[in-house]
Amino acid sequence: MNPLSIKQSLSLKESTAKINIWEGAVRSGKTYVSVWRFLKELSYGPEGEYCVISRTYDSFKRNILPQIMAKIGSDAKYHVGKREMNIWGKKIHIVGADDERSESKIRGATFSGAYVDEVSIIPHSVWLMLISRCSMKEAKIFGTTNPDSPYHWLKTDFLENNPDVKSWQFTLDDNPELTDEERAYLRRQY
Repeated sequence: MNPLSIKQSLSLKESTAKINIWEGAVRSGKTYVSVWRFLKELSYGPEGEYCVISRTYDSFKRNILPQIMAKIGSDAKYHVGKREMNIWGKKIHIVGADDERSESKIRGATFSGAYVDEVSIIPHSVWLMLISRCSMKEAKIFGTTNPDSPYHWLKTDFLENNPDVKSWQFTLDDNPELTDEERAYLRRQY
């Protein structure tokens, strides 16, 4: 495990709410630490099935799968055709959620926890269904998001004044892997 920034360490320790959200800039280190937290949950969390939701199945393969494989390697068994993984004896369903119809992909399931890549770009109906599917006593949801509109449903309904949600705001300075030159370049672009 690479050294963590203070904010990454704090979020790893404090992410014990029903819903935990890492917000922030591109390359701010939020996905790195949130995937670690999800893996910790798979190791120590409740028994049962879990799920990972990404906008598309391709975005899962590009954004999340490499992070998992880099962290735990052969402990992760990825089944391409089945759209699922097994990690430490736990089944993880991989779900692409690119439109409102995607809500039906998780309807009726019971999950012991979930990870959501880029919460603010999945449909609201999918998010609400996921919350209902992770209603077991110990189930937790972990997710990331880039900044979005201050009127987005995630901000107004979940990040502001919701006792079931913890969130952390990340900046480029919270990623210890970036060099000063990389930070300067990214700041100029955004």
